[in-house]
Amino acid sequence: MGNKRYCLRGVVGKDLNERAIRKFAKQVVSYIYANKLQPSIIIGKDNRVSSDYVLSVVESVLLAKGVTVYTIDISTTPELVYLTKKFKFSLGIMITASHNSYEYNGLKCFSSFGEIVEIHNLEIKNYKTKDYGKIVNIGKYKELYLRELKNQLNPNDIRCVFDCANGASVDVVRKIFAKQQIIGNETSGKYINNECGSENLDTIKAVCRRSKKIGFAFDGDADRVVAIDCNGNIVDGDKILYILATQQLGFGDKVVGTQISGLGLEISLRRLGVGLIREKVGTKYVSDRMRKENIKLGGESCGHIFLDKSSTSDGVRVAIELLNILNRTGQTFEQLLSGYKELHSLSKSLNIEESKAGIEFEQTCKDMRVVVRKSETEPKVRVFVEGVDRELVRCKFERLVQELSK
Repeated sequence: MGNKRYCLRGVVGKDLNERAIRKFAKQVVSYIYANKLQPSIIIGKDNRVSSDYVLSVVESVLLAKGVTVYTIDISTTPELVYLTKKFKFSLGIMITASHNSYEYNGLKCFSSFGEIVEIHNLEIKNYKTKDYGKIVNIGKYKELYLRELKNQLNPNDIRCVFDCANGASVDVVRKIFAKQQIIGNETSGKYINNECGSENLDTIKAVCRRSKKIGFAFDGDADRVVAIDCNGNIVDGDKILYILATQQLGFGDKVVGTQISGLGLEISLRRLGVGLIREKVGTKYVSDRMRKENIKLGGESCGHIFLDKSSTSDGVRVAIELLNILNRTGQTFEQLLSGYKELHSLSKSLNIEESKAGIEFEQTCKDMRVVVRKSETEPKVRVFVEGVDRELVRCKFERLVQELSK
């Protein structure tokens, strides 16, 4: 099972079985009562078929311990976090496996301030309660989140296509961008992230090239976004951070990235007089570092972008911000990225033997950067090489892939 310290994730019925889910829910109960919090929790879920099963197991544990469970049906992670903060719930629980495929699911928790809470390493204690909890559906309040996003979007006539990854953002995008083209909009939950979304960009790239529209691709729970220009070129998280930095930051400011943020981003920000702080990979680590150092912008290459010191990344909100920038400046993505130092890069995720699961390293020199890191949600290693010389990058990349595949 792939577990970061702050989330639980795995293949449902195998790694993520009833025992694991019940343990997680018991740790939530322990967190609530150990910290003397009100026993009221809000739960959201993406549209995977397994989400109802996971929800029912969590609810059974919480109700038996006197916790009132507020449900909002299918939602994106940013929707869940928004309502957790809005109504000051003791915890928000999101049932999702984010960018992973259909057979996966997972659980993660957020505080009343919207910050990720580490739950699944907590000691379980048997707290006795007098009453059972109850379930209250408050799905109607998702309209508050939609209203806020609509208020942030400035009127424009930019033609777009949105790829919702067959995930939880379909309803949100339809209501905010009703007149725009939407793909990846199958909502049964059986095809979430399947050949669509921010991890699978071939379809939206082809649509953008053919229609000369720009595009935005989300993942299953819409906390990631990757943009596409009208020629089908990818505007990934690094490039999005650069565009936002040119519009929002000044000399001496900083951006929080990660260990796998590109060298091209670091060089490009340096030319603006903006520093790049590298943190461990993971949204919690990026947002925590931003909060500690009072930094207003941060994110990851994969498309997790944190705006205005926000506690969570919101793909739809970032898309709105980029549309506002394009409209305000009158520039294209290509023009906004004219100062970005484009390096040659290659990356690949490899299925690995358990004996190699601990292999991780990072090397940076003047002209090349190499990162090999294990996934914390899947049994894979990600190999990333970038540099100035295309042939050197290719040789280094192929040699690494060959060695790790033996």
